[in-house]
Amino acid sequence: MKRIIITLLILFSITLTKAQETDSLSFIKSKRMSDDDLAKKREGTFFTGIPDFSSDPVTGFGFGVRTNIYWNGKRDNPLFAYTPYLTKLKANAAYYTSNARELILSLDVPYYNGTRWRFRVDFKAQQNPANLYFGLTESTLGQLRLPSDENTTFPTYKEFDRARKTLRPGGIGEAAFVTDALSNRFRETEYMLNLKADYALGKGKWRIMGGYEIQHLSYATFEGVEAEAIDPVTGENTTAPNGTSLLRRDFEDDLVSGVDGGWVSIIQTALIFDTRDFEPDPTRGIYFEIANEYSSKFIGSEFDFNKLFIQGRYYQKLPFGKRNRFGWAHWGWQYFREAMHHFLNFKTSGRLTVALTP
Repeated sequence: MKRIIITLLILFSITLTKAQETDSLSFIKSKRMSDDDLAKKREGTFFTGIPDFSSDPVTGFGFGVRTNIYWNGKRDNPLFAYTPYLTKLKANAAYYTSNARELILSLDVPYYNGTRWRFRVDFKAQQNPANLYFGLTESTLGQLRLPSDENTTFPTYKEFDRARKTLRPGGIGEAAFVTDALSNRFRETEYMLNLKADYALGKGKWRIMGGYEIQHLSYATFEGVEAEAIDPVTGENTTAPNGTSLLRRDFEDDLVSGVDGGWVSIIQTALIFDTRDFEPDPTRGIYFEIANEYSSKFIGSEFDFNKLFIQGRYYQKLPFGKRNRFGWAHWGWQYFREAMHHFLNFKTSGRLTVALTP
């Protein structure tokens, strides 16, 4: 694992010395888009935006906006036929009735100033108080149970939902009578900044990427917060302080870690093989990536882990229609190491997509 990281870092550092070299653009010739896509590509700068509406049983009804600003340049620009855009700025914002919210900003500059370099900057700020937690062990595969009573199970969610809202006597550190309506929920707040640069090798089909990501994560459970409750005597709806959540119980029992949140500092490296003809909406080509994320206290992180991820996508144009194609995506495996714990997830299946355009 360390050899892979060191090799990718060495290759990336070597390419830094070539950043100012004049290039003949031979590295981009294999990326030329189809004549149909080129004919439809707009010149200049333009804005796109669509409203975003969603509904989810957990986060509730959501509304927001998805916007993009494109800088495409003129048709006489040498890069016009080979890049989806010269620069793109994406801005997405959304709010949900559960009080979840998010803001995403992303800047992408492929083949900066006609060079082999691509630069990306991503920022995300989000808060979601509707995250669910039912445990980490095999017990989660069985029937539902209350955090305050592991011995009683419920065969249906309807029964479980009524039982967790029913008032019960409080335990140590709880109010006199409490509800468990919010005891399987927690709030996550995240701020993330990611900086990436990749460099096209040879004729441009291979790229090497390096990046740095900084995150701040914080979590909160809802002990003492007023929540829905049911009076066990009258059956009437009322409110009461929430009891100790399952996540807090597991944290105090050393079954989970990280609930206190903190800073996550990550160094990213990747080797990419890409022959797609039109990156945002390809009709043919292959995308293959082997990437690594390394986090350690040596680089300012409060967490130690190392993750290796491999993925691949394949696109093939169908023999009928100008843009009809099918794609096979997301196969590979992921290796994650944290402290003395090792996790290996091998994915043998993927997602098959068939797109037909009239």
